[in-house]
Amino acid sequence: MRSEIEKICEALLYEGYALFPYRKNALKNRKRFNFGVLCPKNWAEKQVNEHFFQKIEILIKAKENAEISFQTRFLRLSDDGEWQTAVEKKFDGKIAFGGSEIFEIKGDAFFGKITVSSEKIADELLKLRFVIENLTEVESAENLSREEILPRSFVSTHTIFQVENGRFISLLEPPEEFTAQVKSLKNIGAFPVLIGDKTKHDNILASPIILYDFPETAANSFDNFFDGLEIDELMALNLRALTDEEKLQISETDERTRRLIERIENAAPEDLLKLHAGLR
Repeated sequence: MRSEIEKICEALLYEGYALFPYRKNALKNRKRFNFGVLCPKNWAEKQVNEHFFQKIEILIKAKENAEISFQTRFLRLSDDGEWQTAVEKKFDGKIAFGGSEIFEIKGDAFFGKITVSSEKIADELLKLRFVIENLTEVESAENLSREEILPRSFVSTHTIFQVENGRFISLLEPPEEFTAQVKSLKNIGAFPVLIGDKTKHDNILASPIILYDFPETAANSFDNFFDGLEIDELMALNLRALTDEEKLQISETDERTRRLIERIENAAPEDLLKLHAGLR
């Protein structure tokens, strides 16, 4: 079974990827809104309100034997003129207490850089600074539209941090002794929240979507509808009510939408009943 952290990260990664009615010819799926977009630097710097980087600053209560690891995830889009399919990318790194490191991230037609540094700012208190940049070179960038630049961008960019022999400090509800240090932090394009075990505080998620500390997926939700604001029961019933032709169009749109319609079509009555409101 996937961990709760994995479920939340996948939901974030594909938020808005495809929306009801899940057909590629639907207007909302031809003009999709993407979160966490890091555009190529030489294009973004000529635009208004476009970023080529995320900057993340967090605090860690730790001793000098602490070790911080991270995994950055994003999507690479491929546009065939009718639909943008996505390929997941993951990059892992690690630094020691007080250390710093530069990591290159590169692949087919993209290049970027991750700069991680840690600074001791008080007794057993570490400030971690993390910057990811999209440095992909794009020729004639000034002539490209945003839709044209998306296949060269990092999309749904987010990072999960883990610390051994230490604890992350909540930036939303910090202990009073760390309030001043938390206020001095600057985060751009991502919002760090605690995630995972509520007793350990050893994981933090920096997401382009604003969350509370320790976000959770609903226990009765059994699939990803690509829209965290929708009601799963309503979405499932709407999908089952579509015509056969509409369901066929969904299955032909994308592998992920095909799996979604198959899952809903084959859902057992007890699975659907779990989606109904319950009293707690």
